Amino acid sequence: RIGIAAAKGLAAPKNLPCAAVSTLYSMAYSFADTDCIICAVMDARCNQVYNAIFNIEGGEITRLCEDRAILCEDLAEELKKVSQNTNKCVIIVGDGTEVFYPFAKDIKGVKKSGENNRYQNAVSVGLAATEIFHSGKAVSPEELLPTYLRLPQAERELKKKNEVNV
Repeated sequence: RIGIAAAKGLAAPKNLPCAAVSTLYSMAYSFADTDCIICAVMDARCNQVYNAIFNIEGGEITRLCEDRAILCEDLAEELKKVSQNTNKCVIIVGDGTEVFYPFAKDIKGVKKSGENNRYQNAVSVGLAATEIFHSGKAVSPEELLPTYLRLPQAERELKKKNEVNV
C-alpha cells in the first residue's frame, strides 16, 4: 500500500502511466533464465499462503493461476498434479516457503529455492514492470490500486460473528 501510494504520488502530477506488479509475479523473475515451475508463496497465516504458480520456459514466464489465498493442503494437492504433468523442477519461492514446504516436501520434483533468490527484489519488480509497459498494460495513477486476496482479519471475524448471530 505504501509503495502504491508513493507511485501514485509521483505519477499523478504528470499523469504518467503506472505498472501494477504482483509481488508473486515479480518473484518468478528471479528464475527467468531457468526452465522450471515456480510456486510463489507468501505466508497468509492460519495454514494459508498467498500463491501463484508460473511456468518458465525459454525466458518466457506464463501464469498458471491467478494470485490467490489458498490452504496449504489444497496447494499441495494442486502441486502434485502439476508435478505429474511435467519433467521440470518445481521451485517454491517467497517468505511462505518454510510454512508451505512441509506440505509439499514429498512431491516429486519439488524443492525450496535458495535463500539468495527466495524473495522479491527491486530488479525482479523492475523487470516485471518493464514487461507490463511493453505489453501496453500500464494504467493511469487513478487506476493503480492494491489487490487484496482476502478480507482483513478483523472483517473476517466480524463476518463470522454476524453469521453466528443470524
